[in-house]
Amino acid sequence: MRRQSRRVQPEFLGLPHQLAVIDLRCENPLPIRLREGGAEQSIVHRGRVDAQDCRQLLGAVALAVATTVLINMGRTRVAWVTFFPLCFLSVTTMTAGYMSIRDNFWPLAVHTNPDLHVQGYVLSISTTIMMACCLMIMSAAIWRWMLVLTGRLPQLELAET
Repeated sequence: MRRQSRRVQPEFLGLPHQLAVIDLRCENPLPIRLREGGAEQSIVHRGRVDAQDCRQLLGAVALAVATTVLINMGRTRVAWVTFFPLCFLSVTTMTAGYMSIRDNFWPLAVHTNPDLHVQGYVLSISTTIMMACCLMIMSAAIWRWMLVLTGRLPQLELAET
């Protein structure tokens, strides 16, 4: 049985005037290739940057804040509702950020084309800074959780008006 490639709507990838093709005949269906004027280019080789990592890091920070609020309020029984998604999202996003730097951005910085060097360095440094800021926020949240859960800091009471 012959497998055919599936066509993905351009709106799915945020590409209004381009046709995205995912080739499912190969072992690994990635990378997604873009057709522009008959020439196929990989997203990786174009250096196209999506704000996906930034949005996911912001989501991880929001989950850390929500977990901190729940623990500070003394609702540790329901803190798992935000803690487990926080663990999943932070691990996968940090791994994806590292892989983006290693596989996409750093090769641009050391590419033979000198026009891509600045773009590679800027993308590598900005992604590293975002990941470092997220790690600092996560560390501060975990430190606060430990202080509250061990009783070194009192739980916060809700103010009544």
